[in-house]
Amino acid sequence: MREGTESAPPRLPAPGPSAVRSLIRRAGEAVSAARALLEGDERAAQAVRDAYGALHAEVLRQRLAEVPVERLKEIVPRLPAARLEKAGFADIGAVLDAGTARLEQIDGVGRQSAAQAVAAARRMAEAAGQDELRASEHRRAAGEAEHILLAAAVHSCADRRAAGGDDLISAND
Repeated sequence: MREGTESAPPRLPAPGPSAVRSLIRRAGEAVSAARALLEGDERAAQAVRDAYGALHAEVLRQRLAEVPVERLKEIVPRLPAARLEKAGFADIGAVLDAGTARLEQIDGVGRQSAAQAVAAARRMAEAAGQDELRASEHRRAAGEAEHILLAAAVHSCADRRAAGGDDLISAND
């Protein structure tokens, strides 16, 4: 070899068509696995949102069941609350569930009173819902450890799935 000239590194033989096809197939499988993990994460996140929504609705329903129908008079002073209560609508939740058409059927409760009762119950439900949202935000801020544990469980599931294991979290996790 002459001085000052560098030798090129030895060239590896070009992969054959079957090796290229194999590489493309494996890359496609990797992309499919990555998409499945992302979809699984989104499904898990949606399941958490759905569960939270159902839990929030149930908590709100329970809170409304604790508010006596008489409290509607705070919003509509001339509301015939005693007639509503006598007809079996003892709480705000019952008034909301019944709706205007059902309340109109009560003797001594007209269309306007029924509409006012439902509107007042909705206002109280919205206020209770806002209170519950604020309380849940406070609980959420205080419960960051639970969020971290849930995220760790989801990632553990994803790791097992990527490794070809079971994609469900067992009761022991």
